[in-house]
Amino acid sequence: EQKDFQKALEYYFKALKIGEEIGDKGRIAIQLGNIGIVYQMQAGRLVNKGGPELRRRDSLYGMALDYYFRRLKMDEESGNQNNMAINLGNIGGVYQEQGDYSKSLDYYFRALKIAEGLESKININAWLGNIGSLYTSMMAAAAGTEKGALASKAEKYLSDALKADKELGAPDYERQDEESLSELYEKTNRYQLALEHYKKAMSLKDTLFSQEKNKEITRKEMNYEFEKKEAAAKAEQEKQAAVAAAEKQRQRIVLILVSCVLFLVLIFAGFVFRALRITNQQKGIIEEQKKHVEEKQKEILDSIHYARRIQTALLPTEKYIDKSLNRLMNCDKHI
Repeated sequence: EQKDFQKALEYYFKALKIGEEIGDKGRIAIQLGNIGIVYQMQAGRLVNKGGPELRRRDSLYGMALDYYFRRLKMDEESGNQNNMAINLGNIGGVYQEQGDYSKSLDYYFRALKIAEGLESKININAWLGNIGSLYTSMMAAAAGTEKGALASKAEKYLSDALKADKELGAPDYERQDEESLSELYEKTNRYQLALEHYKKAMSLKDTLFSQEKNKEITRKEMNYEFEKKEAAAKAEQEKQAAVAAAEKQRQRIVLILVSCVLFLVLIFAGFVFRALRITNQQKGIIEEQKKHVEEKQKEILDSIHYARRIQTALLPTEKYIDKSLNRLMNCDKHI
């Protein structure tokens, strides 16, 4: 609406991607049509001066048709007659802007036929006006009887469209059809009628201009509020980002400190483990030496015990000696 086509395309393509991801064919079809409209509007703003601008214009029209035909295919598959009529009319509009009047008429009449079958007055009105305007444009390349026939057709369709405009209360369509009738009457040298319809068109234009101004003021107010909210949201986001960054830095410092403490603990544990290992080794040596000493002591004691047993075995006991002495003494007395 604001003619910011790049941003419009950016958001339409985002919407199209989401529609494709979730498999919503209705939303896909809508975005295909919206993208086609943007490309057509971009092309329409370029003046046909030849060279790079002409190539750019043709490229944009080509992209518009590509997206319109993609949407038309989806509308045909879904059987949505109303959307088919709108899309057929859009395709006809591109061909009209490119100067291919034959193709344009074909698509306008196809759209009109569907709209009449649906009894869609607003769409019938639109295609009637477009067909009448197109016949007026075709008069430039015609002459004689053919030109007169085209003028009659243009007048019929534009008059029907203007009548429908008033019944529907569609001032913008009414203005366009009044301008088209003024142009037609001028080309057919009916200047009084041309002037009358021109005045009506200008009056409607002034009314619409005032309405548009009010809309523009509303849009600016809405944009201001939106930008203010966006700035506040951005400031809040930056604040949260700063807090998150500070928290991240704090966590990093804590992590470094914990890592350093853990490293020192590991070093200390290494020293303790080494000291314990040395102590255990020394303890093992002492135990081994103690065991060796005990074994030597046992050997010595065993030797002493053994020698004593031998000595005991060789020497008579005191009891035996006493018994022997008593016996000898008794023998002496007997003698």
